[in-house]
Amino acid sequence: MELSKESAPDFPDYVTLRHLNKDHENYVVVNWCVGNTCNYSCSYCPSGLHDGSVKWPDFSTIARFCRSVVDHHPGKKVYFEFTGGEITLWKDFSKLAEVLFLMGCRVGIISNGSRSHQFYEKLIPMIDHVCLSYHPESAKPDHFLKTVQMCAKEIRTHVNFMMHPDFFLENLDLAYKVKEIPNISIAIQPLTKEMGEELFDYTDTQRKVINSQNAFLARQIQHDKAFEYYRGAMEMHKPDGETIKMSPQRFISSGNNSWKGWHCYAGVEQIVVDMKGDIFRGWCLEGGSIGNIRDENLELPSQPVLCSKSYCHCNLDIMTTKTQGQLPVYEPAEVPVEL
Repeated sequence: MELSKESAPDFPDYVTLRHLNKDHENYVVVNWCVGNTCNYSCSYCPSGLHDGSVKWPDFSTIARFCRSVVDHHPGKKVYFEFTGGEITLWKDFSKLAEVLFLMGCRVGIISNGSRSHQFYEKLIPMIDHVCLSYHPESAKPDHFLKTVQMCAKEIRTHVNFMMHPDFFLENLDLAYKVKEIPNISIAIQPLTKEMGEELFDYTDTQRKVINSQNAFLARQIQHDKAFEYYRGAMEMHKPDGETIKMSPQRFISSGNNSWKGWHCYAGVEQIVVDMKGDIFRGWCLEGGSIGNIRDENLELPSQPVLCSKSYCHCNLDIMTTKTQGQLPVYEPAEVPVEL
C-alpha cells in the first residue's frame, strides 16, 4: 500500500515506523557537518556553508568523541557520515578515516569529488560509501566522471547532480554518461533558492525531466555487486499487520511526514553534529542540544524523545524508528534481511 498526495499527514491507525531492511536496526548513524571550508562557492549555496569561517576541529578531540560514540553502543555497527564544506580538504581527514577503520566503524563522505584521483585512490580502502555531488558552476566533467568510475569499482557510490536551470543540459549530458557506470545510484536534484523552500525557476520541460528521472536514469543502472548500506526505505505498521512501505522522499512529497506525538528514536539510532561541534538527536533539533564533542563527560541518549514537530523534513530523521504511545520498540534483527 502507498499513500497518495491527498492523504492526511497523520497515521491514527498505525503504531510503528520501522526500517524495511531489518539489519538497519543494528546501525547507529552519526551524520556530521565538520566545517564550512570549501573550494567551491556555488551561487545556490549559502555563504555560511563554504566561506571557511569555522575552523576545522582538533584531531584529538574528534577522535575521542568518536571513541565515546562507539563505547556507548556496544554490539552495534557505527556508521560515521562526514560532510562540510568539503570534508576532503581537512588535512586530518584521511588520518581520522584510518582510525575509524581500525575501530571497526563504517565511514561515508559527501564530497564534490574535486580532489585528485591519487587522493581518492588512497582514501577508498578506508571508507565504505561516498556521495559525490556534481556542481556545474565549478566542477570539471571529465575529472568528476573518472572519480565516479574509481569509487564505484570498490565502494557504494551515489551521485547527485545539482540541477541549476542554466546548466540543465550540461548536467543531463553528464548524468547519461554516469548512468553507464555499474553499481551506482544516481539522482538529479532540484535546487531551492538559498536552500530555502522556493524552487529555482524551472521550465515545464525541466520539471518533467526531474519528475521522471527514475525511469531514464535510476532504473537503467546495471548491478553486479551488492554493497552494504545503512539506511533506506521505511514501513508503517498497523496492529493487524497492514503496512505502508515508502522512501523518505515519498513521505515528504506526499505530505505524510508528520509524526507529532510519537516517540522517535533519533538520538538512539542516530545523532547529528553541526560544524560547531554541537550534538543533537536529529537535524530537526528535537530535544535540544545533547552537548558538544569537546565535553569530556558527555552523556548520549539511550531513550527515545517525544516528537513535537509538525513535519519531519530531513531524510535522515525520517529513517528512524518511531512508535505511537508507550509501545516498546521491536528487537533488532540478528540476521540481515535483504530488500
